[in-house]
Amino acid sequence: MEHQHKKSLNTDSRSKNRIRYSSVRDRAKRTSADVYRSYKRRIGVTTSATREEQVHHPDTPSAGREKKRRKKIFGGDSRGEKKTTLVRGGNKSQKEEFVQHEESDENELESGLESCFASELDLAQDRNASELFGKFYREIWPLTRSLAEMLHHADDIVAILLCYLLSPESDPSASTERDDIAHLLSDSPAPKARVAYVSNLVTTDVLHLIGVLARDFRHEIHRYVHPTIVPRIVYDLLNPPPPPSTESEKRQQLPLDVMVVEAAFRALSYVFRYDSNLLLSSSKDEKSEYGGGGGGDGSNNLEPMRQFYGATLAHRRDYVRRLAAETYAPLVRRLKSDSARAKHIRRVIRALAASAAASGGGTGDSGDWVPKTAVRARLDAIDGVSLLLSRSSCGVPGRLHSKAQIVVSCVLGSLVPRQDGSDVGTKKKDKKRKKNRTSDGSLKPYDQDEQGKRAVVHEVASTYLEMLSNHVREGQNFLLVWNELRRALDSSIGSFISTEVGGDETSMMRNDYMDGMHFVIGLIGQCVECRDGALLENTDEADRLAGVMEKVLDETVYKRLDRKV
Repeated sequence: MEHQHKKSLNTDSRSKNRIRYSSVRDRAKRTSADVYRSYKRRIGVTTSATREEQVHHPDTPSAGREKKRRKKIFGGDSRGEKKTTLVRGGNKSQKEEFVQHEESDENELESGLESCFASELDLAQDRNASELFGKFYREIWPLTRSLAEMLHHADDIVAILLCYLLSPESDPSASTERDDIAHLLSDSPAPKARVAYVSNLVTTDVLHLIGVLARDFRHEIHRYVHPTIVPRIVYDLLNPPPPPSTESEKRQQLPLDVMVVEAAFRALSYVFRYDSNLLLSSSKDEKSEYGGGGGGDGSNNLEPMRQFYGATLAHRRDYVRRLAAETYAPLVRRLKSDSARAKHIRRVIRALAASAAASGGGTGDSGDWVPKTAVRARLDAIDGVSLLLSRSSCGVPGRLHSKAQIVVSCVLGSLVPRQDGSDVGTKKKDKKRKKNRTSDGSLKPYDQDEQGKRAVVHEVASTYLEMLSNHVREGQNFLLVWNELRRALDSSIGSFISTEVGGDETSMMRNDYMDGMHFVIGLIGQCVECRDGALLENTDEADRLAGVMEKVLDETVYKRLDRKV
């Protein structure tokens, strides 16, 4: 059961030594899954932060200490023993320390073969005195004495880690039986009924060790990512099955511990960080050599990760969605090419729109009753996808990332259909023409499902641009967004004008182009109103936007527009 309040030091300068209680909401706001920046410097010195800093950021200087120069001078004495002189530079004076250093071939050999996982395991054993961790330590210790042994027993090590990660709800003090997760470790079929698991006394230590294992294994961890590690964390830890709703037994679902959730996403982030080369690779050879997830068709390997987006980006907890976006965003930014990145983003947006329309959580304009759960699920999914897009586009505070342009272009391109259909193959265009016609060849009326899908995409774009507007401080850093908005509006106007001179094949897209104009104009107004026009200051975008809007008010266009535009 989660403790709703935990002690923490008060940072108020008026009462430095006072201890206060931190609520779940306050701790959720401070969580982070960004493993590419210093963890200890952001939240202060803690036990977990210190361990993580020493393993994954060994070159980062300690917080609160001045960086000192060290110069090594090797010498010897009459007995042949080597000495090392460490010269430390300070602000006031320089001190020299003579340290006796005796070289030992055996020690060097041992340090070269010892893994970081083994040292972290011994350290965790000293700090965690629970009976469950003692059992875990005795079971995994013989397999981790050297890196060569760990690579040889990799299957057993991963299985032991996943077994002790969670405990069955019926016995919280015991580990999971290996037969219960056999479907993750082998090709065994998954059980029909899901088993409920809860976190135990060793969950956070095991999550930390999973990140350390990824550091030691590097690309060798790849074959365990998609089939084993990620499903265990995403489905069993973050999305436990709901309790039975029978009349005889009605129980409320146990809440998630914020600290455990943060540790889980940080472990996944480290796994993705050390395995990013194979996760994002598109070579056929790498698939056959390392197994599991090669892109033999030339596509990127990030596509298998989309199966976990729904369980994390559409989670009911807001901090889970934010941590998931921080975990996946570095992979989206590190895709090999802009075309692969654009394809992945378009597929994510289309999948969201299709699922929202299928579940009945669309716009609700048809008059049908929509369940509150469907509406809540749709809003959570829109927020999660928008967070993923914004985390992929935001750089340092106040500025956008270098990959933001392709993300903005894909989001706006999902609202404004292209007239040339360059993003759609010939076969897909033929299928779309047949789908929009009846059996006698006449055009079908405008599809209400398509309207609902585009309304969902518009909500994603609106939330996404709102996040970008709040992140950017000056208008100069928002120019690429203004350029994409003007380009999208200009394209939709040109396509709309062309429907007047075209036949049925072009006039069938008239409503699509008109909706595109309506959505883009609304997004432009939203960005203009942000902070009372602060994003237009010190730029010429106001005049450029006025020039594009004049085309909308032209007589040939304005008289054919719908009232909503």
